[in-house]
Amino acid sequence: MQIVLESDAAPGDRGLRCDDINEGRLQMSSHSTLVRLALVAVGAYAVTGALELAHDQPTVFSDPVDYVIEAAFVVALLASVGVLVWLCRAGLSTRPAIVGWAVAALGHGALATAALASALAGRETLDPLFPLGFLAILAGYLTLAVSDLRNHLVPSRSGIVLVVGFVATATVDNLVTGGGTLVLAATWAALARLMSVPHTSTPLSGGTAVAFDGSR
Repeated sequence: MQIVLESDAAPGDRGLRCDDINEGRLQMSSHSTLVRLALVAVGAYAVTGALELAHDQPTVFSDPVDYVIEAAFVVALLASVGVLVWLCRAGLSTRPAIVGWAVAALGHGALATAALASALAGRETLDPLFPLGFLAILAGYLTLAVSDLRNHLVPSRSGIVLVVGFVATATVDNLVTGGGTLVLAATWAALARLMSVPHTSTPLSGGTAVAFDGSR
């Protein structure tokens, strides 16, 4: 991925590649790695949801499938944390959006911690972390959605996709066990698509713009 900095302060410098964003030098890695990590989350969420549809996971695990479900969920959450942390540390968006990425990452991290503890213990554990994690994710996504509506988010439309997907996940999961996790997989597939689209860009403060360049 090329991160392009455009500034109206110096016309002759437009289109130069920039490694120094938001007062920090950041070495930008290939965007394909980030997209692959998002696709890992997609696959793991899909496996989790499909198994939940076919198998009722009890509070105390009694079948190998119970452990597979929990392990897949852990992988999905950790991959999600990786993507969210990268987007936060890359400094591609305005400060509120960066805070949104960070809070959402913390929420996913809390869920991953609880899910990992459950997988190791063979039963649901650290239950208080789940509502705290969900609240953090919702707060982060809402912040991102507001930034998105103000055209202050990279990749653009990702905040809206995430918050709509989160609400749809919660709604469907209350109706069909496992269905919500499949919606979550579709949401992250949409995010991966947005990250892979060339020239997804947004203006930063001070007349500056950064862009995802999907060229190989």
